[in-house]
Amino acid sequence: MFERSKTGRIAYMINELAENGFFTKSGLEKYVLESTGEVLSDSSIRRSVNDLRDYFGLSVIYNKKDNIYIVKDKRYGVPDAENFIDRLEVIKRKPSGNQDLLIFYSFVKSMIFSEYYFPPRQNRDESGKVRDYDDILRIIESILKEELSEKDIRLAGRIEYHVSEHYKKNQRMKFNSMINAILDSMRHEYMIRFKYHGIEILTEPVKIIHYNGIWYLMAYVFSSPKPDSVKKVRTYNLALIEGNIFKTKEKFSGEEYQIPEYKSTFGIISSSHTDTAVIRFYGELAERMKEVLWVDTQTTSEGEDPVKGRYCQYELLYPVKNNFELIGKVLSFRGNAEIISPSELREIWVGTIKKMYDSIN
Repeated sequence: MFERSKTGRIAYMINELAENGFFTKSGLEKYVLESTGEVLSDSSIRRSVNDLRDYFGLSVIYNKKDNIYIVKDKRYGVPDAENFIDRLEVIKRKPSGNQDLLIFYSFVKSMIFSEYYFPPRQNRDESGKVRDYDDILRIIESILKEELSEKDIRLAGRIEYHVSEHYKKNQRMKFNSMINAILDSMRHEYMIRFKYHGIEILTEPVKIIHYNGIWYLMAYVFSSPKPDSVKKVRTYNLALIEGNIFKTKEKFSGEEYQIPEYKSTFGIISSSHTDTAVIRFYGELAERMKEVLWVDTQTTSEGEDPVKGRYCQYELLYPVKNNFELIGKVLSFRGNAEIISPSELREIWVGTIKKMYDSIN
């Protein structure tokens, strides 16, 4: 874990980069001397610069001509939307900066106290305690905290984030190995193989997705005993992968394929074979469901049924062959929600209800 002086050092460098676009060796030495009374060595400066590279993806270099440290490429392997300096800079320059910063700070605090916002890792400190992402989160927390008043910090404690469904803690070692294999595969473009529902599959990993507390792998299937799965992008629950994920010596195929956008249809399963489902919510639930989105592309409307009264209606796309998640979602509302169409989906929903009733009688 970062000691307090090191956290402050990192915070100083990031703030200088965010505000001025550079920091100087003399400025950093002065800050450390005034805040801790310590004399900063050249090796300590080098380690701090390496921390910026390793933890924040910032390609910090020394500009000998101007005697300053600058960021050569802020996108050092980090997507634009995830660049911390860009985010912090935007938040701090908004008129309502402290309010936005307060909410961001509360989210970081929630991530620190929760173990489920990141894929489980088996990283341990010198004492053997699992640290996971604690180091980088503590750095961010420290940077944000310096921009907030004591009153704002107390107020941030009244904002909480929770994940209602998540992985088991005893899966740490398995997840750690799998995610390392996936990231190495993406980095070096070597295929991976694993077993899923008893079937061994050879794939090119496409994305790792966190969805409702569960981690998924989206992958292009290059080889599988199931012919209808080959040459398609499929989605796999990491927790259901049997054993481990193994890197192979086979390079990516270079074949072109379309990556389905799972956000365009309901649920995590992406598919090119979709249909439009019509779902209604009745009674008091109708009012509440008007303010909810199950998928960004859905259409919401209102109406009146002569028997059941007023309702809220959703029209949304869903993957036809993977309708179980949508049916389960509707069932969770018991008799206050109903699948109207298509008829095939409604029949499966009704059949599921009958099967549930028969199983207890």
